[in-house]
Amino acid sequence: MNNKKGMLKKIAIILLFSMVACNSNQKSKKDEIAKMKFVVTDSLLGNFVHDSIRNFSIRVPKGIEKTILSSEDEDKLTTSGFKALYFSSKNGTNFMVIDLNKLSDSIFIKYHHQLETTLINNKQLKKVSIDSFYSNEYLFKQFMSLTDSTVYLKLLLSNYKKGHYEIDFSMPINLYNQQSRTIESVLGSIK
Repeated sequence: MNNKKGMLKKIAIILLFSMVACNSNQKSKKDEIAKMKFVVTDSLLGNFVHDSIRNFSIRVPKGIEKTILSSEDEDKLTTSGFKALYFSSKNGTNFMVIDLNKLSDSIFIKYHHQLETTLINNKQLKKVSIDSFYSNEYLFKQFMSLTDSTVYLKLLLSNYKKGHYEIDFSMPINLYNQQSRTIESVLGSIK
């Protein structure tokens, strides 16, 4: 009887150490992804876009206007998940926020993988870079692609409680360095 108790204790200790080792392995993978803290410059930002259902908000870059759409187009975009669509007639910068919460987690993951494959295989793009990081309680997957004239920046955001969102920027390539602080401020404004 004592041998059985001793054997059960040994098995329990082995299981406990196995669980701790599994948890530390999971933690180390999560820790491999950088944690980013963005500097927010309020003077570069405009109004907030809110999703009150999921308590998500983001500020729009200053100097770009909300795209005026017909009510029919607005309805189509809203039902498709668009939260905001902005364009600068001065410099050709576009900014979009898309609510992806209608997608299940598995469809969101498939969308992410399909996007990655499509960008990598697109021969018209001069460069594609993909990165991941954590910021403001979100896991970001960043896709940056370049053509001869345009920078495209697509960010997929995921948060256990707040769901999935997509943020898109596009701008003439000669404005990217000038706009990088604005992009950083927009991303830092996410709550």
